[in-house]
Amino acid sequence: MHEPDMLETNLYRLGGLETVVARYRLFEIMGNDVPGSLYYAGVTRLQRTLTRQYQRPFAILQRGDTMNLAVPEDVADNIALHHNLVRWVASLEPVGDTVEIDCSADGDALDPIRLRFLNFIVQTPLYKNNGLWRPRSGDAFYHRDPASSRDGVEIFEGVSLRVVPYPRGGFGILLEAKTKLISARPIGAGADQNTIRGMKGSSCLYRMGDQWFEIKISGAGRSVSDPILFENGKAISLKEYLHKNAQRPIPKILVDLKGDGAVVNYRGSETAQVKAAPAELCFPVLDTHSKRGAYLQRQTIQSPGARRSKVFQFKRSFLDNIIFGNARITVADHAAELTARPFALPDILFGGGRRLYGTNPNGGRVDVRDYAKSRRRLLEQKGAGFYEASPLEPQVLIMPQSVMNAWGPAFVEDLQDEVARLYPGGGYRPKVLSFNDLSAPVNSANQAKAILELAQTGKLTPGDCAIMLHASNGRARMQDKLPALLMNKLRTDYGINAAVFHATTPDMAYQRVGSGADAKYVRKPDPAGRFAGYLTGAALNKILIPNAKWPFVLAAGLAADVVIGIDVKHQTAGIVLVADGGRIIRHKLKTSSKHEKLSAGIVESLLTDMLRSEAQYLPRLAKRIVVHRDGRVFPSEIAGLQSACRALAQDGHICEDFELSVFEIGKTSPAPLRLFKVHKWPAQKPDIFNPGMGEWMVLSEGEGHVCTTGWPLLPGGTARPLHVTRAAGTLSMEDALHDIFRLSCLTWTRPESCSRLPVSLKLCDTFLKDEGAEHDEDDMLHESDSVELETA
Repeated sequence: MHEPDMLETNLYRLGGLETVVARYRLFEIMGNDVPGSLYYAGVTRLQRTLTRQYQRPFAILQRGDTMNLAVPEDVADNIALHHNLVRWVASLEPVGDTVEIDCSADGDALDPIRLRFLNFIVQTPLYKNNGLWRPRSGDAFYHRDPASSRDGVEIFEGVSLRVVPYPRGGFGILLEAKTKLISARPIGAGADQNTIRGMKGSSCLYRMGDQWFEIKISGAGRSVSDPILFENGKAISLKEYLHKNAQRPIPKILVDLKGDGAVVNYRGSETAQVKAAPAELCFPVLDTHSKRGAYLQRQTIQSPGARRSKVFQFKRSFLDNIIFGNARITVADHAAELTARPFALPDILFGGGRRLYGTNPNGGRVDVRDYAKSRRRLLEQKGAGFYEASPLEPQVLIMPQSVMNAWGPAFVEDLQDEVARLYPGGGYRPKVLSFNDLSAPVNSANQAKAILELAQTGKLTPGDCAIMLHASNGRARMQDKLPALLMNKLRTDYGINAAVFHATTPDMAYQRVGSGADAKYVRKPDPAGRFAGYLTGAALNKILIPNAKWPFVLAAGLAADVVIGIDVKHQTAGIVLVADGGRIIRHKLKTSSKHEKLSAGIVESLLTDMLRSEAQYLPRLAKRIVVHRDGRVFPSEIAGLQSACRALAQDGHICEDFELSVFEIGKTSPAPLRLFKVHKWPAQKPDIFNPGMGEWMVLSEGEGHVCTTGWPLLPGGTARPLHVTRAAGTLSMEDALHDIFRLSCLTWTRPESCSRLPVSLKLCDTFLKDEGAEHDEDDMLHESDSVELETA
């Protein structure tokens, strides 16, 4: 019989911190844009620049609207008091005397400095270890020898780490196992310039002698023997520069550089300065979005047990004793543990008043697998089905002319039948329009022009439509760029809301039978159900959900009265409002001048407009407003949210004593928290499994993690809990995590599975997936006719 299950983390407590004292001097950062977005962006850039320049842990403290720069005492007298940050000048004003910070204490305003300082101490010996390399600052440390190689690719293993607050006080270190896929062959000395230019934007491992780091290709140079820069008034070649700056005795790989070898250009991490590297020392990093990279990435997915073991071995080899001056820091032998206590599965409502219970009559949790299967079964069951059951607005389906001349009519009929099966009362009978893909080569530009012509000539009118496109062939990410162009332009110029899907899968699903007047297209046998799944996905994700037909909702409310999801992709901002357990969902997209951050004005406008129009439909006047920000939330965004809520309260649209809480939800992290379910057996090795869905952990008052995926629905690999950080407000972390988990159970796009994101951000992601992709309208609409795409 095994002992009660525990949840083990990848968080190890740091010891010996009473011997660690950090001495800093504070400077107020003065500028002419306080507290605007330029100011905050410049402050972050200043911190990174000074940290790199002095190789010391500079930190930032926010005090009111302004920021303080925390400068290590040993360099404080050397830094300039004025810094050119391109569009404004930062002036540093000293604030008081030296601050002596005890790193064994925690929980006060100085924690940001402690965390920066301790991260610096822990990572310093790893930087100096010749057996490790690091692609860039903030990335993992990898073993210099690859763990294995296959198909001409070397697989490097390593660990990323970061110091965080420890749940029971003090600080701990998170350790996360990582892998990196790198070509075993370099670009090569004989590569021509056109080949290298064709790799622009891709990453390489630059093995510059003993220094290994990652670069992003920006262009091609001449040869390693040609002059590349001036030093003391003399032009020197790249080969000469490398020899002069390498550690003596220099590595043989630099001695053997071919004099006529090709050169790769790249840019510095924080500057526009063009740098150069010999192509024979540059090894391409595999793009995991490519077919080959995705295949190999799947082969390197690690089980919970393997991930846990590799982290422990790295800790024992490199981190057991960390010496820094007179301080000696230790890392605990055992990771932090907690008792498993998952959140309850929420009750869910379907059409016809049908209810799916998350707990059994005894109050225990129902089986998660049965719960997930029941969501799908009830959605397709007569007497249940969609919670939202109103008729569909008039719809348009746009198809390539070549497809409509072949299997298109059969596909349209099958799609109509699938929508009717899932949503019987919707009356889905779309108007079918064809775009001309016969008179010119089928590329992105010609598809876009032909579809936009339908809107320009008035054949396609304002409303909702779904568009079938030919998939791209050979041009990186073009499948993302073409939908983004069409969806943005149709929405902004013609008032048309478009959803996009591709012809590749249905093209393989039909076959022509008969001949002459009796010829027709019929569906091929589909024993694996691939095409049936495609039709269901198209009906749900391209027709019903974009038309606000919600499959099921939460039976009970949340801790928040209104949840707002915000995400930005490139220059498109998405905002989603969720209220009344999912009965009320609204979304809006808006073009932004910024790629990742939003101005206070845009945020204020989005939230004000949405809540003013929707307040009348809420079951009660909203008091708790909770914002879920995908990734980092910027101070300008918080300012805009606060201003919007004050205006809404003044106008009576929300409570006068409103409570605004803002949470950052991180999908990725350099060193995320992991949870492992551990079955311990007497006198035996424990069994290691993924945590169950709904497990959660609070690291500190403002930071926590929740498992929205996990056992038994996660098919492979290790569960990745969502990282949740409170950026503003007072909603407790437990309530915030509980709401996020319940909203993640609204798995509308895949009812039988699990969703990593709460629906507040999942819908943002869905709406922005196509429309938010980076694209250049002029470049795409004038693409060369010689670039032809895959056709159905």
